[in-house]
Amino acid sequence: MNPKKALWLVWLALFSILSFVTASTKKSRHNEMKKLAASAPNGLIQMSDTQAEELVFSSNDYNVFALFTASNPKYGCDQCIPALKTFKSMAEPMTKAKNSDKIFFVRFEPENAMPLFRKFQIPDPPKGYFFASEANAKNINNKPYIQINLFRPTSEITTELTKLSGIKVYSSIYFDAPSKNELLKRPFLPFSSEFLSVGMAVAISFSMLRQENMSVFKFFYGIVSAVTIVVFLVLSSGFVWTRIKRASTAPPSDTLASNFSSGLQDQYSNEPILVSSCYGITASSFIFLTKKAPTIKNPIARSIAILLALISVFVGTSYLYMFFKIKSPTYPYTLLF
Repeated sequence: MNPKKALWLVWLALFSILSFVTASTKKSRHNEMKKLAASAPNGLIQMSDTQAEELVFSSNDYNVFALFTASNPKYGCDQCIPALKTFKSMAEPMTKAKNSDKIFFVRFEPENAMPLFRKFQIPDPPKGYFFASEANAKNINNKPYIQINLFRPTSEITTELTKLSGIKVYSSIYFDAPSKNELLKRPFLPFSSEFLSVGMAVAISFSMLRQENMSVFKFFYGIVSAVTIVVFLVLSSGFVWTRIKRASTAPPSDTLASNFSSGLQDQYSNEPILVSSCYGITASSFIFLTKKAPTIKNPIARSIAILLALISVFVGTSYLYMFFKIKSPTYPYTLLF
């Protein structure tokens, strides 16, 4: 055999073996990270320095957002607890996200990772670092890692992580209270123009149908009534609360429970909307059942109206009980669900 050809075949065989071993090692590390994330509370992995050398600092096909913190009170770190809460607010909803195995949230504490604090020269935690996957290394200019500023609104952190990782990062945190100037710049009614137009048209039509011998006064009375109805619905729907508190959206999922954060002090943007809407429908049905339905003269229509109102109240109450149980699993009451 030609020596050059033999050398080429040997080189190709070695390259193939090396590629196979590298791919197997990466897959093994990825599986280990998924296993750690699945068993970690709220998806936040607490890791030692020896584990990090292999699972975080090596070249991998997943991203890692690492928090260096000192949450033990003996360290006197006032900023560490809020930073840890912010970190948990991102780690927990990402366990439900579609690409949950593409980004992991890791926590380092001095008790089990002091060598890393020295390596990264961190005398004053908390500090956040993003370690990109091989595919996203270009997003951090092919550096081994990049520091993430933790002292800003959570929405800005998730936006930066989304840009760096190429994966939509969510957060359940809602207490990023905006400044007064920022609030003044926002529209009071956080609705699309289409929604407002349709709502106003329906309210005006309903109001006008109640008028007889239409006059200018009654016309303006109808418009004022319509505006009042729409504003009341907006204020009681939960949208304003969501807007002011800057709650984030939940990761997309087919289950209703995924729209609720598991933390009692945290919430997604859909939570107040779902709960307030369910309250409104249930309360309206109950009022109709007790006030309007009994006055219907036709006995068949009255029976149908009472039956539908009863069903609406029962189903609405069942959903409310279910919402309470999602937020607090120890809640003892259930009806249909």
